[in-house]
Amino acid sequence: MGDTNCPPPEKLVPDEKERQQVEKEIEQFIESHFEASPAELGAISVFKDPGNDSNGRNQSQQAFKTWLQTFSGVPLNQDRLSKPFSVPDIASRRPGLQVNEFYEIKPDTHNGQRDCGQKVVEVGSFLHEVGAVFVPGLDYEIAPNKEFVFNRQVGAVEVEIRLTWRVAAPGNIWYKVCLFVKKKQEVREPSADNKAFLFALILLAVAIALAVGLKGGRGMRFPGQIPAPSAA
Repeated sequence: MGDTNCPPPEKLVPDEKERQQVEKEIEQFIESHFEASPAELGAISVFKDPGNDSNGRNQSQQAFKTWLQTFSGVPLNQDRLSKPFSVPDIASRRPGLQVNEFYEIKPDTHNGQRDCGQKVVEVGSFLHEVGAVFVPGLDYEIAPNKEFVFNRQVGAVEVEIRLTWRVAAPGNIWYKVCLFVKKKQEVREPSADNKAFLFALILLAVAIALAVGLKGGRGMRFPGQIPAPSAA
């Protein structure tokens, strides 16, 4: 294929508000894959950070507090729960002697790796202080197909979007979004306006890919699977 690029999120989506939305959609996709993975078979409950509601109000702390009070299985330090705390992207309450786990999801970039590691430490400290027994997770590392592939025709360009992720360290899930671009016909070096237009189309393809993937619809495939047929 002609062009290969795995840009950091700030380059892929320069606008901070839009980037946060794209990152949240990626996190939700990975969370859904986690919840359906062999690592979570038999889990009593899986927490997924809800982020903001439709009015922009953050729901994370209240949602995690309620989940811990319901599923932690041990008495909690209510005084510590009443103070601000860090919330993981994923937490899993497991039965019997299985270890309860939590994970944080960040881009596989220098800043993302640093922020992910710091967040895992913060969440681990909070859970210890509140009396909940959870550890940074590793079991998800064995889950297969931690990759999502989406193909889209965008004008005179074919775009393949590849989202890959991995458990890089206990509790640390890092992801990359890669764009593979193939021009259907030879064209001159595009102007700045054309580049901006192509970039906008690629972002549209990313959004469609995530939406289709989250709904399990057409146009997506995981390695080892037969590609889904394109819509007629």
